[in-house]
Amino acid sequence: MQQPLTAYDGSYNGSWWMLNAVNDVYMVLFHGPQVPAFVTAVERDPGVLRTLFDFAGSHLELLGGEQSYLASNAGRELGRFLQHASLRAEANPLVRGIHTNNGGMHLEGDPSMQGNQPRFIAYEAEWRRPEFAIWNLDHEYTHHLDGRFTMHGDFEAGISTPTVWWIEGFAEYVSYGYRKLPCRKAAAEAGKHTYRLSTLFDTTYDADTGRVYRWGYLAVRYMLENHRADRETVLSGTTAAVTGRAPGGASHAPSAPAMTRIGTSG
Repeated sequence: MQQPLTAYDGSYNGSWWMLNAVNDVYMVLFHGPQVPAFVTAVERDPGVLRTLFDFAGSHLELLGGEQSYLASNAGRELGRFLQHASLRAEANPLVRGIHTNNGGMHLEGDPSMQGNQPRFIAYEAEWRRPEFAIWNLDHEYTHHLDGRFTMHGDFEAGISTPTVWWIEGFAEYVSYGYRKLPCRKAAAEAGKHTYRLSTLFDTTYDADTGRVYRWGYLAVRYMLENHRADRETVLSGTTAAVTGRAPGGASHAPSAPAMTRIGTSG
């Protein structure tokens, strides 16, 4: 079954039959888990996982072209094996190194490249069955929209200025607000008076989850509900600053002075 994937090269692209022979491998992998013996066979010899990983990684040039489905289907079928607890130890390190014990990850890609496709990886909230629910769907989708319409550049550029408080706090704020749920953990943190707002503006991903997510939520909520005009100033500065250009093309400096003023006076 793996042979069509390992044998594929550019010469296949001129033949409808050869391309379909390669793609048919994915059809087998898609339907295979419906047969318990198939899963057992993969458990005994999980080499197909590595084959899928190698195919997707070796043919990134296909993405955005007529044969892009070959590379994307390889990644899709590799990710599908994560549904089987017995195969996660094998599949997990191959799926971009993302552990399955978290709520997901947003992958911005490189917006400067034509055909770039942002995506996020998430998992089913199995404890909600028989209801189907995606773990942290609202949080991760907010990252997608924030990256698409608010933050300039890719993820690395987006955090080159202190924006973690906004990135994670806004995702939490929208997630809880959309679901009409109170963020009880953030409320509990607020009672501790651990951080000043000016300190939260300098949050990085090296901080603990309480500061990144709970206190990020509190900072964003405070800015949106009490300093909305200042939020526009802070956000426009931090987002434009990552590229050094404002949307209209003018140079735009970071808004650190404004952030300091708000953080120490609010």
